[in-house]
Amino acid sequence: MKTLKYPINKSSLYNLQNKKKLKQLLYIDNSEFNYFAKQVNIDNEYHPFVNKKGRGIDNPSKRLKKLHSRIQKLLSRITYPKYLYSAAKRSNIKNVLKHKNHKYMFKTDINKFFPSSKKEYIFRAFKYNFQMSEDIAWYLANLVCYNDHLATGSPVSTILSFWGYKGVFDSIYALAKRRGITMSLFVDDMAFSSNKYIPISFKSKIEKYLKNVDLILSLKPSKNIFYKSNEEKKLTGAIITTDKKLKILPETELTIKDLLNNIENLNHQKLKSLLGMLQYQKQVEKNNPNITEHISLVKAKIKNLISK
Repeated sequence: MKTLKYPINKSSLYNLQNKKKLKQLLYIDNSEFNYFAKQVNIDNEYHPFVNKKGRGIDNPSKRLKKLHSRIQKLLSRITYPKYLYSAAKRSNIKNVLKHKNHKYMFKTDINKFFPSSKKEYIFRAFKYNFQMSEDIAWYLANLVCYNDHLATGSPVSTILSFWGYKGVFDSIYALAKRRGITMSLFVDDMAFSSNKYIPISFKSKIEKYLKNVDLILSLKPSKNIFYKSNEEKKLTGAIITTDKKLKILPETELTIKDLLNNIENLNHQKLKSLLGMLQYQKQVEKNNPNITEHISLVKAKIKNLISK
């Protein structure tokens, strides 16, 4: 069944003024509501760790993640701006397609976006965007934040990071539109494309907008790239070729080839992983005739393992 989308003022979160209604929305009783009203209890529900990439993850407990997932579900039903591609029912591939036919592109991202998304801005999103009472807005902001910032391991953080900074993203979008530049946003990845040259001064303007809300662009040169018309353009897991076609990243293609060459020795888990990569490749490279055959092969191998 397709979930209906509606404007923010039709959301059950909009104009939320009392605790009774909040408890009903979160499916919690008085005892659990009061437990999460204490910051020390919320902090104890997080289990932070550092992942393989060296990033700190604020992993919420099962009971807290359940509440975060409920909030995420309510937020996912809202209609979002066309430039936001990390919203529900949109994808990184659609994000790339947005820019496929343009000659020039500038891509960048926000430095440590989730850790930089302060609780104050999340509170403001609930209070001003959703018109909640101040106590309800603080309750929810406390619930989804850890160490005064948006929790990095939460299912709700992706969409809430947008709400916390919707104002600045809207301003950047308006700036791009005035200059005839197409913009898309995927969490903290921003891409701008045009058939006209995009000047470096455009980046400086974005930096000024972000500075007003205590955010900065990534400090890594590899995250700030101006692509010319004769260059392949890498964006959110795919590549736009010089003849305006899409292909998967070289490292992903290499992994797929290695796994296919060793398919007789793969266990069930690795076969499932290979199948997922091939299905993704099929979405990106729709005209690649070999992918369907490879998918059928992997499915047959998985079926054979299950039947044993």
